[in-house]
Amino acid sequence: MKSALSWTVSVLFTLIAFSAVAEESTGQRIKEDAAEAGHVIKEDAVKAGRAIKKGAIEVGHAAVKGAQAVKQGAVNVKRKVAVARCKDGAYSYTTQDTCNHHGGVKERLK
Repeated sequence: MKSALSWTVSVLFTLIAFSAVAEESTGQRIKEDAAEAGHVIKEDAVKAGRAIKKGAIEVGHAAVKGAQAVKQGAVNVKRKVAVARCKDGAYSYTTQDTCNHHGGVKERLK
């Protein structure tokens, strides 16, 4: 009986020691996996930030070009509708008192 009891105790201590080693290696693996995941997430966040910045710059350039096109279109419309161009560069759209407050008529357009 004594030998069976001592064998059982020996097996229990072996299992407990193995369990502790397994838990330690599992904990270490989890820690290493978490560190690796954190590193990957950080790299992806940096890449995403760069892509967002590049996209924002492209949108900004497109907005500037769009604004310039709108401005040029407005100038073209003004020229087509205007009756005269005043001496100060303004356009006049009426035939009565044309360029009256702009230094007079520089050029008749219609």
